[in-house]
Amino acid sequence: MAEAGPRRHRDAAFLAAKYTRSTEPHVAPINRLAAQIAAATGAVVPGADPDGGGVDARVLLLLETPSRAGGYTTGLISIDNDDTAAANLWRGLDAVGLDRRRVLVWNAVPWYVGSADKIRSPAPAEITAGLAWLRRLLDLLPDLRVVACFGRAAARAVLPLRPELVARGLTLLDSPHPSQRVYNRPGAQARERVHATLATAAELARAPAHPSVGR
Repeated sequence: MAEAGPRRHRDAAFLAAKYTRSTEPHVAPINRLAAQIAAATGAVVPGADPDGGGVDARVLLLLETPSRAGGYTTGLISIDNDDTAAANLWRGLDAVGLDRRRVLVWNAVPWYVGSADKIRSPAPAEITAGLAWLRRLLDLLPDLRVVACFGRAAARAVLPLRPELVARGLTLLDSPHPSQRVYNRPGAQARERVHATLATAAELARAPAHPSVGR
């Protein structure tokens, strides 16, 4: 068994145990949606990590598209995946005390868009195509308080939804992407900005719920 820390999906037994939990009530609706997206697009669409918040999440961490080493390989969108962005998010959540059981990680374009050899950024048409599915995901999250967008594509995807999300009482946050290329860019302070976003999300997730939240 892998020790607690990032990249735990390197442990095949640990990962296999998660697959057996894919129908647990807090993730089953999201995984059914992932299966519907896969059927509609013919693409690889990873599902929700049962160690996360699922439909009970208060915080949505919205990335851009599944990575090849992460969700494409494991079939799960998870901070335990064996890729740099997942590991950076794992460390960020740990640093600010954001309980992963209050978090759902998802992608603005929920299917893999790269080639057999290399991932690429999602095209505008793909971001638009993902919008309807993102709306359906948000409808599954009655206790949601925060949508934190990591990367420009995620921020663009949420832009058309901002008025309705604000009307729902949600806080919208924008952050640099936690990929290695962005996260450690000299002078960009991306690491600090990612952690600041996660710290704000953690504070909002811990606060007592407003009567209108989730209604």
